[in-house]
Amino acid sequence: MRTVYLHFIAFLLLLCGCSPQKNADEQIENKTILSLYPAITETVYRLDGQSRLVGRSDYCASPTEVLSIPAFGTSLTPNYEAIARNRPGLILTDKSAGTSLPSLQRLSSVKQLPWLTVDDIESSIIELGIILDKEEESQQLSSKMLTALQPTTTEDSPTMLVLMSGSDIKKGQIWFMRSDSLHGAAIEAAGYKNAAPSVQGGPPSMSLEQLLQQDPDIILFLTSRTESSETVESLKNSVAVLPTLKSVQKQQIGVLNGENLMGVGPSIVNLVEKIRKQGQILLDKK
Repeated sequence: MRTVYLHFIAFLLLLCGCSPQKNADEQIENKTILSLYPAITETVYRLDGQSRLVGRSDYCASPTEVLSIPAFGTSLTPNYEAIARNRPGLILTDKSAGTSLPSLQRLSSVKQLPWLTVDDIESSIIELGIILDKEEESQQLSSKMLTALQPTTTEDSPTMLVLMSGSDIKKGQIWFMRSDSLHGAAIEAAGYKNAAPSVQGGPPSMSLEQLLQQDPDIILFLTSRTESSETVESLKNSVAVLPTLKSVQKQQIGVLNGENLMGVGPSIVNLVEKIRKQGQILLDKK
Protein backbone atom coordinates (compact mmCIF):
# COMPACT_ATOMS: atom_id res chain seq x y z
CA MET A 1 0.00 0.00 0.00
CA ARG A 2 2.82 2.42 0.90
CA THR A 3 4.51 1.72 -2.47
CA VAL A 4 1.30 2.41 -4.38
CA TYR A 5 0.80 5.67 -2.45
CA LEU A 6 4.32 6.89 -3.22
CA HIS A 7 3.93 6.10 -6.91
CA PHE A 8 0.65 8.02 -6.93
CA ILE A 9 2.31 11.11 -5.37
CA ALA A 10 5.16 10.90 -7.88
CA PHE A 11 2.62 10.70 -10.73
CA LEU A 12 0.84 13.83 -9.49
CA LEU A 13 4.13 15.72 -9.22
CA LEU A 14 5.03 14.65 -12.73
CA LEU A 15 1.71 15.99 -14.02
CA CYS A 16 2.41 19.30 -12.29
CA GLY A 17 5.82 19.46 -13.92
CA CYS A 18 7.49 19.87 -10.52
CA SER A 19 9.65 17.97 -8.09
CA PRO A 20 9.34 17.84 -4.28
CA GLN A 21 12.89 19.23 -4.09
CA LYS A 22 12.66 21.78 -6.89
CA ASN A 23 11.85 24.88 -4.81
CA ALA A 24 14.35 23.97 -2.12
CA ASP A 25 17.08 23.32 -4.69
CA GLU A 26 16.37 26.63 -6.43
CA GLN A 27 16.58 28.47 -3.11
CA ILE A 28 19.98 26.90 -2.39
CA GLU A 29 21.40 27.39 -5.87
CA ASN A 30 20.13 30.93 -6.48
CA LYS A 31 22.69 33.05 -4.65
CA THR A 32 21.97 36.24 -6.54
CA ILE A 33 21.34 39.40 -4.54
CA LEU A 34 19.22 42.50 -5.06
CA SER A 35 20.20 45.43 -2.83
CA LEU A 36 17.61 48.15 -2.24
CA TYR A 37 19.78 50.31 0.04
CA PRO A 38 22.76 52.39 -1.19
CA ALA A 39 24.99 51.75 1.84
CA ILE A 40 24.49 48.00 1.54
CA THR A 41 25.26 48.12 -2.17
CA GLU A 42 28.44 50.09 -1.53
CA THR A 43 29.47 47.57 1.12
CA VAL A 44 28.87 44.63 -1.23
CA TYR A 45 31.41 46.21 -3.60
CA ARG A 46 33.83 46.94 -0.78
CA LEU A 47 33.69 43.26 0.19
CA ASP A 48 34.27 42.27 -3.47
CA GLY A 49 30.92 40.49 -3.61
CA GLN A 50 29.49 42.33 -6.63
CA SER A 51 29.48 39.18 -8.79
CA ARG A 52 26.38 38.14 -6.81
CA LEU A 53 24.66 41.50 -7.31
CA VAL A 54 21.96 41.48 -10.00
CA GLY A 55 20.06 44.61 -9.01
CA ARG A 56 20.16 47.84 -7.04
CA SER A 57 17.90 50.64 -5.87
CA ASP A 58 17.31 53.76 -7.94
CA TYR A 59 19.55 55.71 -5.54
CA CYS A 60 22.54 53.36 -5.51
CA ALA A 61 25.32 55.30 -7.25
CA SER A 62 28.51 54.43 -5.38
CA PRO A 63 30.81 53.12 -6.66
CA THR A 64 30.05 54.35 -10.17
CA GLU A 65 30.33 50.81 -11.57
CA VAL A 66 27.02 49.98 -9.93
CA LEU A 67 25.22 52.20 -12.44
CA SER A 68 25.63 49.44 -15.04
CA ILE A 69 23.40 47.15 -12.94
CA PRO A 70 19.60 47.33 -13.43
CA ALA A 71 17.62 49.42 -10.92
CA PHE A 72 14.47 48.06 -9.24
CA GLY A 73 12.96 51.03 -7.43
CA THR A 74 13.56 51.54 -3.71
CA SER A 75 12.77 49.69 -0.48
CA LEU A 76 9.77 52.01 -0.06
CA THR A 77 8.61 51.83 -3.68
CA PRO A 78 10.06 48.67 -5.24
CA ASN A 79 9.32 47.65 -8.81
CA TYR A 80 7.52 44.41 -7.98
CA GLU A 81 6.98 43.28 -11.57
CA ALA A 82 10.65 43.68 -12.48
CA ILE A 83 11.76 41.91 -9.29
CA ALA A 84 9.35 39.03 -9.97
CA ARG A 85 10.71 38.63 -13.50
CA ASN A 86 14.34 38.54 -12.34
CA ARG A 87 13.72 36.32 -9.29
CA PRO A 88 16.76 37.25 -7.11
CA GLY A 89 17.74 34.71 -4.48
CA LEU A 90 17.86 37.33 -1.72
CA ILE A 91 16.64 40.92 -1.35
CA LEU A 92 18.61 43.16 1.01
CA THR A 93 17.15 46.31 2.61
CA ASP A 94 17.71 48.43 5.68
CA LYS A 95 15.13 48.74 8.47
CA SER A 96 13.54 51.97 7.32
CA ALA A 97 9.98 52.56 8.41
CA GLY A 98 7.60 51.93 5.55
CA THR A 99 9.66 49.22 3.86
CA SER A 100 7.31 46.95 1.91
CA LEU A 101 8.50 43.84 3.71
CA PRO A 102 5.46 41.51 3.36
CA SER A 103 5.10 42.28 -0.36
CA LEU A 104 8.82 41.73 -0.99
CA GLN A 105 8.73 38.44 0.94
CA ARG A 106 6.19 37.12 -1.56
CA LEU A 107 8.82 37.51 -4.26
CA SER A 108 11.97 36.24 -2.55
CA SER A 109 13.79 35.84 0.74
CA VAL A 110 14.35 39.24 2.35
CA LYS A 111 17.04 40.28 4.82
CA GLN A 112 16.80 43.60 6.66
CA LEU A 113 20.10 44.99 7.90
CA PRO A 114 19.99 47.90 10.42
CA TRP A 115 22.18 50.80 9.31
CA LEU A 116 21.68 53.82 11.57
CA THR A 117 24.35 53.70 14.27
CA VAL A 118 27.95 52.56 14.62
CA ASP A 119 26.75 49.42 16.41
CA ASP A 120 24.35 48.77 13.52
CA ILE A 121 27.02 48.86 10.85
CA GLU A 122 29.34 46.63 12.88
CA SER A 123 26.76 43.84 13.09
CA SER A 124 25.35 44.38 9.60
CA ILE A 125 28.74 44.31 7.84
CA ILE A 126 29.59 41.06 9.63
CA GLU A 127 26.23 39.58 8.63
CA LEU A 128 26.69 40.74 5.04
CA GLY A 129 30.09 39.04 5.02
CA ILE A 130 28.45 35.76 6.01
CA ILE A 131 25.86 36.14 3.23
CA LEU A 132 28.59 36.83 0.64
CA ASP A 133 31.04 34.22 1.95
CA LYS A 134 33.40 37.10 2.71
CA GLU A 135 33.67 36.76 6.47
CA GLU A 136 37.35 37.66 6.80
CA GLU A 137 36.94 40.72 4.59
CA SER A 138 33.87 41.84 6.54
CA GLN A 139 35.74 41.53 9.84
CA GLN A 140 38.52 43.74 8.49
CA LEU A 141 36.11 46.33 7.05
CA SER A 142 34.03 46.45 10.22
CA SER A 143 37.14 46.93 12.35
CA LYS A 144 38.41 49.70 10.06
CA MET A 145 35.12 51.60 10.24
CA LEU A 146 34.83 51.24 14.01
CA THR A 147 38.35 52.57 14.46
CA ALA A 148 37.76 55.50 12.07
CA LEU A 149 34.52 56.50 13.83
CA GLN A 150 35.87 56.52 17.37
CA PRO A 151 35.39 59.94 19.04
CA THR A 152 38.53 62.08 19.46
CA THR A 153 36.95 65.02 21.27
CA THR A 154 38.34 66.59 24.42
CA GLU A 155 36.81 68.91 26.99
CA ASP A 156 38.12 71.91 25.03
CA SER A 157 36.95 70.75 21.59
CA PRO A 158 34.94 73.34 19.63
CA THR A 159 31.27 72.64 18.94
CA MET A 160 30.05 72.00 15.42
CA LEU A 161 26.58 71.79 13.93
CA VAL A 162 26.33 70.01 10.58
CA LEU A 163 23.28 71.04 8.55
CA MET A 164 21.85 69.47 5.41
CA SER A 165 22.00 71.66 2.33
CA GLY A 166 18.21 71.48 1.98
CA SER A 167 17.75 73.59 5.10
CA ASP A 168 15.96 76.94 4.77
CA ILE A 169 17.23 79.14 7.58
CA LYS A 170 14.88 82.05 6.89
CA LYS A 171 11.83 79.80 7.14
CA GLY A 172 13.16 78.05 10.23
CA GLN A 173 13.34 74.70 8.42
CA ILE A 174 16.71 73.54 9.70
CA TRP A 175 17.75 69.93 9.16
CA PHE A 176 20.77 68.63 11.06
CA MET A 177 22.88 65.52 11.65
CA ARG A 178 21.75 63.73 14.80
CA SER A 179 24.22 62.87 17.54
CA ASP A 180 23.25 59.18 17.43
CA SER A 181 23.70 58.89 13.66
CA LEU A 182 26.73 57.77 11.65
CA HIS A 183 27.31 61.37 10.56
CA GLY A 184 27.10 62.39 14.21
CA ALA A 185 29.81 59.84 14.94
CA ALA A 186 31.91 61.26 12.08
CA ILE A 187 31.71 64.75 13.65
CA GLU A 188 32.95 63.42 17.00
CA ALA A 189 35.64 61.34 15.28
CA ALA A 190 36.86 64.51 13.55
CA GLY A 191 37.41 66.08 16.96
CA TYR A 192 34.35 68.34 17.30
CA LYS A 193 31.51 68.21 19.79
CA ASN A 194 28.25 67.74 17.96
CA ALA A 195 26.03 70.73 18.75
CA ALA A 196 22.87 68.98 17.54
CA PRO A 197 20.00 68.98 20.05
CA SER A 198 18.60 65.71 21.37
CA VAL A 199 15.81 64.20 19.30
CA GLN A 200 13.26 61.84 20.81
CA GLY A 201 11.77 60.37 17.65
CA GLY A 202 10.64 62.39 14.67
CA PRO A 203 12.81 64.07 12.03
CA PRO A 204 16.13 65.80 12.91
CA SER A 205 14.94 69.39 12.50
CA MET A 206 15.15 72.52 14.65
CA SER A 207 13.68 76.00 14.78
CA LEU A 208 15.52 79.34 14.64
CA GLU A 209 15.09 79.61 18.41
CA GLN A 210 16.77 76.24 18.93
CA LEU A 211 19.64 77.21 16.65
CA LEU A 212 20.20 80.39 18.64
CA GLN A 213 20.14 78.36 21.83
CA GLN A 214 22.70 75.83 20.56
CA ASP A 215 24.97 78.65 19.25
CA PRO A 216 27.73 76.38 17.84
CA ASP A 217 31.30 77.52 17.22
CA ILE A 218 31.11 76.17 13.67
CA ILE A 219 28.23 75.60 11.27
CA LEU A 220 28.97 73.25 8.39
CA PHE A 221 26.58 72.53 5.53
CA LEU A 222 26.70 69.12 3.88
CA THR A 223 25.55 68.80 0.26
CA SER A 224 23.87 65.72 -1.21
CA ARG A 225 25.62 66.29 -4.55
CA THR A 226 28.21 68.63 -6.02
CA GLU A 227 26.70 72.13 -6.07
CA SER A 228 27.68 75.25 -8.00
CA SER A 229 29.83 77.94 -6.41
CA GLU A 230 26.75 80.20 -6.35
CA THR A 231 24.81 77.65 -4.33
CA VAL A 232 27.73 77.19 -1.93
CA GLU A 233 27.93 80.95 -1.30
CA SER A 234 24.16 81.11 -0.86
CA LEU A 235 24.30 78.44 1.84
CA LYS A 236 27.04 80.31 3.71
CA ASN A 237 25.18 83.62 3.50
CA SER A 238 21.85 82.12 4.59
CA VAL A 239 22.94 82.07 8.24
CA ALA A 240 23.58 85.82 8.21
CA VAL A 241 19.95 86.35 9.25
CA LEU A 242 21.12 85.37 12.76
CA PRO A 243 23.95 87.87 13.41
CA THR A 244 24.22 87.03 17.12
CA LEU A 245 25.50 83.52 16.43
CA LYS A 246 29.19 83.00 17.25
CA SER A 247 29.71 81.22 13.94
CA VAL A 248 28.36 84.25 12.07
CA GLN A 249 30.40 86.78 14.02
CA LYS A 250 33.61 84.80 13.52
CA GLN A 251 32.76 83.80 9.92
CA GLN A 252 33.04 80.15 10.84
CA ILE A 253 30.43 78.87 8.43
CA GLY A 254 31.48 76.43 5.74
CA VAL A 255 30.19 74.00 3.13
CA LEU A 256 31.41 70.49 2.39
CA ASN A 257 30.58 70.15 -1.29
CA GLY A 258 30.77 66.85 -3.17
CA GLU A 259 29.20 63.55 -4.14
CA ASN A 260 27.92 60.89 -1.72
CA LEU A 261 28.62 63.00 1.37
CA MET A 262 25.24 62.00 2.77
CA GLY A 263 25.94 58.31 2.24
CA VAL A 264 26.40 55.96 5.18
CA GLY A 265 28.37 53.25 3.44
CA PRO A 266 32.07 52.49 4.04
CA SER A 267 33.10 55.77 2.37
CA ILE A 268 31.82 57.66 5.40
CA VAL A 269 35.25 57.12 6.96
CA ASN A 270 36.61 59.55 4.34
CA LEU A 271 34.15 62.16 5.58
CA VAL A 272 35.88 62.26 8.97
CA GLU A 273 39.04 63.80 7.55
CA LYS A 274 37.05 66.18 5.34
CA ILE A 275 35.15 67.49 8.38
CA ARG A 276 38.38 67.81 10.36
CA LYS A 277 40.14 69.79 7.63
CA GLN A 278 37.19 72.07 6.87
CA GLY A 279 36.67 72.77 10.56
CA GLN A 280 40.33 73.68 10.99
CA ILE A 281 40.19 76.05 8.01
CA LEU A 282 37.25 77.85 9.62
CA LEU A 283 38.88 77.97 13.06
CA ASP A 284 42.00 79.50 11.54
CA LYS A 285 39.88 82.55 10.65
CA LYS A 286 39.93 83.63 14.29
